[in-house]
Amino acid sequence: LFALGAGPQVVGVTRFCDRPPEARTRTVVGDAVSVSLEKVASLRPDLVVVNAEGTAAAVAPLGVRTLRVPTDTLENLLDAVGILGRVVGRETEARKVEGRMREALARARERASGRPRGRVLLVIQRDPFVVAGGGSYPHALLEALGAGNAAGDLPGAWPLVSAEAVLARAPECIVDASLGPDGTPSARTDETIAYWRRFPGIPAVRDGRVRGEGVRACRDP
Repeated sequence: LFALGAGPQVVGVTRFCDRPPEARTRTVVGDAVSVSLEKVASLRPDLVVVNAEGTAAAVAPLGVRTLRVPTDTLENLLDAVGILGRVVGRETEARKVEGRMREALARARERASGRPRGRVLLVIQRDPFVVAGGGSYPHALLEALGAGNAAGDLPGAWPLVSAEAVLARAPECIVDASLGPDGTPSARTDETIAYWRRFPGIPAVRDGRVRGEGVRACRDP
C-alpha cells in the first residue's frame, strides 16, 4: 500500500510492519496471530486487509469490510500488488510496482544462473525454531537468488523444527529474521551472531555466515 502511494490511507498496521519508515508511525493493532478488536474499531477503518483466514474471522464481529489477500507464495505476493491497486484506485501504480518486482526477480535469476548453490536456512522465529519451508515465498526468493533452501523439503510454508533438525540440515548460511530481544522485527547482526554461537557445529556458525540483515550478506564476495 505504501509502495502504491496509498500510505496516507493506512491507519493501522501489525507490529511486523516496519518498512517503509512511515509504517512505524501508524497504530499497531496486532501481529501475525492476534489482533486487538478495540484498536481496530477505534481507527474506524473502511477496509481491513488481511492475509490469513484466521485474521479475517477475528475481525468479522466488527462488521467492517475485509479483504483477504494471500501472500503465502511468491506469485500470490506479486498478484497482491494488483489486487490492492484495484481496491484503492491505484491500478496504474500497481502495474508499475509489479513490473519492477518481476524485472528484479528476472535479473536475479539471470545473475544466479550457473552459480553453485549454497544451503541457506531462513529463520523467522527462535525457541522454538520456525523456518521458511518449501511452500513459502522466501523459498522462491532463495531459488531466484540461486541459493538452496536448507528447509525446502519440509512441507508447508513455515514449519516448526527442533534444534536437532537445524543441526542435521547443516546450513552453510543462516539468515535470522526473528524478532530481536527488544521485540522489534529488525534483528541486530551482533545479537544474532551471539545467539547462534551456542551451535558451533553448524557450518554457517563455524564459517561466520550468520546474518540478521538479509540473504545478500551470505553471498561470497
